[in-house]
This record gives sequence, structure tokens and C-alpha cells, in this order.
Amino acid sequence: MRKQTGTIVQRCGRWYLRYWDRENKNGSLVRKRVSRFLGVVATRGSRPPADITQAAEDFMHTVNTSKIPPEQNMSIDAFFESVYLPWIKTNRRPSTYKNSRDVWNHHVRALASSERVTLKNVRTFTVQGWLDQIGRSDLSRSSLKRIKSTLSGGFRQAKQLGYFDGVNPV
Repeated sequence: MRKQTGTIVQRCGRWYLRYWDRENKNGSLVRKRVSRFLGVVATRGSRPPADITQAAEDFMHTVNTSKIPPEQNMSIDAFFESVYLPWIKTNRRPSTYKNSRDVWNHHVRALASSERVTLKNVRTFTVQGWLDQIGRSDLSRSSLKRIKSTLSGGFRQAKQLGYFDGVNPV
């Protein structure tokens, strides 16, 4: 994929960076237009300030130098359902598979799907937001630990298989 610079646009009082990304959807590569929030508009005029331009350049540098091939760039729910849970089913005990499947289906799937973020773009603050939302319900401490452990195992497996590059966000 060729190097991109992206386009900085102003919408509803916010600066966004728009760029193209390729993602694996059901086994085929799909090219999507993606937007990333850069900051709030604090000045007049249509030109972005220097800090917004620098943030855009820094982010595009990470996009252009990503080591993850487009074939392995997928959404979180696609990874968990098509890669991680089948791996758990074949390599771990049935009770571990049931626990992971239940945690995914009952607690995490709705939050991860609503974020609409790919696996490679998940950061610690994203996962912490999910855990905070899950923690607002009436769950015990051990249930929350189980959910966190399942998420951590999923991201560890993603890193081992090359779907995620970086430190485990959980």
C-alpha cells in the first residue's frame, strides 16, 4: 500500500483526519474511508493549527509503518468470533471455552461492536472504558476479573498470531 498523508477536515467544531484503510471483512479485503478525531476547533479560519497538523502527521506515520498486513486487519468482534474463540475451543478445556464464549456474548460483544474500531487501533483507554461500563452493572469482583482475564487472553493471542502490534491494552 502506498504512503498516505490523509486529509484534515473540520466538522461540527472538531478536526478530523480522513484516510483510507483496508480491512478483512468475511475473508475479502475491503477499502474503507476512515475518520479519526484530532481535536476541538479553538481558532478561527479553515486552516488547522500546528498542533492538529502535527497530530495528523504522527498518526499517519503509524498508519503508514504498520507491520500488520491488511489481511489480518479486522474488527474486534470478527477476530474474537472467527479466530480467538475457535482457537480456545480446540486448545483449551471445555470450561475455559464456555467461560470465554459467555464473557464475549454477554458482556463485551455489544461494547466492542458499538466502538466500530479495528483490532489494531484498540488502546488501553478504549478497553478501560469497556471495563468501566461493565463495572457499572451489578457484578462481583471475581466476575470483573474473569472478564478482564478473557480480554487480556484475546489480545495476547492476537499479538501472538500477528493481528495486533504493541503492548496488550488490557
